Amino acid sequence: MRKLIAFIIATVCVLLITGCGDSSSSGNPTGANSQMVENAGQTDTEENISTAGVADYPAAIMVNDTIYLLEGDPMPTEVDESAIIGYTESYTDTFPENNGETNFNRELGMPYAQVEGGIAVLYNNEWYLCTLASNVTDENTITFTGMIIDHTVESLVPIICVKTLEEEAIPYEAVFFELPEGEEDWALKIGEVVLITCSGGFTESAPHYGTLISIKNADTAL
Repeated sequence: MRKLIAFIIATVCVLLITGCGDSSSSGNPTGANSQMVENAGQTDTEENISTAGVADYPAAIMVNDTIYLLEGDPMPTEVDESAIIGYTESYTDTFPENNGETNFNRELGMPYAQVEGGIAVLYNNEWYLCTLASNVTDENTITFTGMIIDHTVESLVPIICVKTLEEEAIPYEAVFFELPEGEEDWALKIGEVVLITCSGGFTESAPHYGTLISIKNADTAL
């Protein structure tokens, strides 16, 4: 009889232990999964916040204290080695501010040459023409309302990115402008609604880059 009682007690203990283990194992994964989903959602939100409103910069190189914009298609002709005047020395995520610096290739040592029309850069084993940022071929002007959404003030040439608020005037979501001497303070006015007068010509490939003629506060311009 005592052996039977002892056997029953042992069996009950085993069942109780097994039941507790199942309960814990079935509960913890649910809690862990919920926490993982919550953390993942929070991470996604943080990533969206950190990248929202950050504008892309036009592919560019600085040579002899001058900004040149990279054109979209390779040059149809080769560049003679005798025309090479330097090699890229640094990379930036924003806009070039040092000679020999680009924002489109982290690999250094790309040769660049002085050619007709600007600077040629050997990129991905092909020569690309880079033209002056201030090069304007269309003398027509456009006036539109926009909002300054990004800037760089560290470079030798302050740049602003303006979100266009008049689709009928500018067919692009956002455009870049160099700030002329005396207008550098506009680079610090993120969120400001402004009245822009610019050249009618923009770089064809995005992001679109135009030439600023004048910039005014939209509220006081009327």
